Amino acid sequence: MAIFICHKCQTRQRVEDCVSTDDEGKLKCAECGAVVRRSSRTAGPDEGEPRSQRKTVKQKRRDETDDEPEERPAQRSKKKQRGGSGILVAAIAGGAAVLLLVVVGTGIFIYQSTRETAAVVHKEEPKPADGPFGGRPESVPPKDAATKGKPSPDSGKDPDVPAGWRFYKDRHQEFTVWLPQKGKFSDTRSPLQFQDGDSTLSISMTIIRVEQEGGPTYSLSSVQLPKLVKENNPAVFIKRFMASHQLEMKAAAQNELDIKHAAASVKEYVLQNASLQSRARIYVTKLGNRVTHILRAEVYGTKTQVEVPEAQIFLDSIKITPREN
Repeated sequence: MAIFICHKCQTRQRVEDCVSTDDEGKLKCAECGAVVRRSSRTAGPDEGEPRSQRKTVKQKRRDETDDEPEERPAQRSKKKQRGGSGILVAAIAGGAAVLLLVVVGTGIFIYQSTRETAAVVHKEEPKPADGPFGGRPESVPPKDAATKGKPSPDSGKDPDVPAGWRFYKDRHQEFTVWLPQKGKFSDTRSPLQFQDGDSTLSISMTIIRVEQEGGPTYSLSSVQLPKLVKENNPAVFIKRFMASHQLEMKAAAQNELDIKHAAASVKEYVLQNASLQSRARIYVTKLGNRVTHILRAEVYGTKTQVEVPEAQIFLDSIKITPREN
């Protein structure tokens, strides 16, 4: 439908309603009678309709879509399947990425923790034991730095060793002793704080032990004194060593005996509490004007276990060799 708009009165009207003139190509307005050329402005197909009834671009597109043939159920199902497969693949890929991040992060954490632990272990200083001069029982071996099962490489041979015994030489060659062949052998090192007047020195204590099942335990606690030690009276060291041992056993010394020895000052005594008896000797070696070495040898167990000939063999086998350290 062609719409004619008069240029004079601006009236919208259909071309069919206008009056044609004799001149070809001219129309006469039905309202005001003005004559205009046919080529004057004419409205499009929708301009003749009221604005409220005109369709928007979206409505036209929707109408065009409605005219298209409807999708079959099978086609919609395939599209849904393709969409679901895409979501599943994306989910699997995302989960794999998260798992990879977790594994890598865990590996980095374990690596860092291992390095930090190793650094702490490397920097950690061993805590000194109280030892015979501070009250800690040296008969209790430390949990670390132990050689168990066999005597140390310093063990040697002695033609006088009786059957059932073996010869042992201190690694510093300060003393030799006979040890029972039967029993659990241990050779331990422990840091020790030594009080010398107003000074506190850190030294090392060696503990040799043979524990026999159903029998006594044979023990030697050896301390080498550094040159910095000012005290040079053997009686002072014997008193300290005995006091530490009595504190350990919670018993007073009995049967004290001074034993003559060419190379050391020696004190023998017995300690007895409710469950254990200890028969011990303390050796203090002096070289020149300086005390160089202290050794405590003991046999402990029940009274019946300690009062055996083997205990005397053990104590009598000890030989001291003073050496400068």
